[in-house]
Amino acid sequence: MSLGKLYHEKGVVFGPALVEAYTLESEHAKNPRILVCPKLVDCFNEDKNGGTFNCFLQDELDGEYYLDYLPTALLYSSQNHTYQSVIQQKIITMMKAASTDKREIKILEKWFWFEAYHQRTIDKIAIPEVC
Repeated sequence: MSLGKLYHEKGVVFGPALVEAYTLESEHAKNPRILVCPKLVDCFNEDKNGGTFNCFLQDELDGEYYLDYLPTALLYSSQNHTYQSVIQQKIITMMKAASTDKREIKILEKWFWFEAYHQRTIDKIAIPEVC
């Protein structure tokens, strides 16, 4: 995601915002995430009406900003615990499948990243049960 000028008319799209968004995705998005340019993060942070609502995270390893979409998906699901369990099982299944083929190391790395993101999100939004 980028912020800037963009021309879009009759199927023609170009401009600095498009180039920046394309560069972010093609050169920096190694993991399954939606990258956000720092200008956009700054713009949201300057918003006096609420800012980002914590919708962007910064990756600890590469410093890239990305859209924090999992909390919304998990918090607003009517079947929250079932949803979390299904995601966790899918991650485990996909990681096992990728680990059997040495050529799939890049895919396995993506699943490890996503599993860590999923676990951090669950830890962050976990609501303690009250007796």
